[in-house]
Amino acid sequence: MRRTDRQLEDASEHVNYELDMLAATISFLSKGSGETNQHTWNAYLESFVIHLRSVIDFLYPPTNHKQDDILAEDYVTNVAEWNNDRPAKTNLLRDAKTKADKQVAHLTYARVSADKDWNWEGISADLNKVVICFFDHLPDGRRTWFPVIASMGPAGPTGTPSPAVGRGHTGPAGPNRG
Repeated sequence: MRRTDRQLEDASEHVNYELDMLAATISFLSKGSGETNQHTWNAYLESFVIHLRSVIDFLYPPTNHKQDDILAEDYVTNVAEWNNDRPAKTNLLRDAKTKADKQVAHLTYARVSADKDWNWEGISADLNKVVICFFDHLPDGRRTWFPVIASMGPAGPTGTPSPAVGRGHTGPAGPNRG
């Protein structure tokens, strides 16, 4: 379904929110827990995972996406060109989406024995490539709708001033978070 420019501009606010929250949670988690209690740490990690899931689905829509889902392809002029130029979904992003589904978004038995590590640095780097490609495929008039991307420059929205480095864990707190 083709969206009007007004609908797209209104929806871009929510895309910016997802990108901004993803960058903010990566920044927080990359600094380590410090004086943060386990519940606060888990809340930030779960926030990261939920925003990550939204951004991945925006950039790489699942085949069963809903008609009202906001998608990157809604914003580009040439969807075929976007799909051709968009970097392939990496194994890291594919695994991150699966982990997000199984470990946070749904209560599953896969949580029990799942790998709880999250590679923020790698996820951030992979997403930055796709987000920059998306921005490059926007018509000039639509680029202003994405200040979160534009303000980050070539590093992209998850290239926060404090680089997204390190690994995190989801699931019940263990004796060693890593």
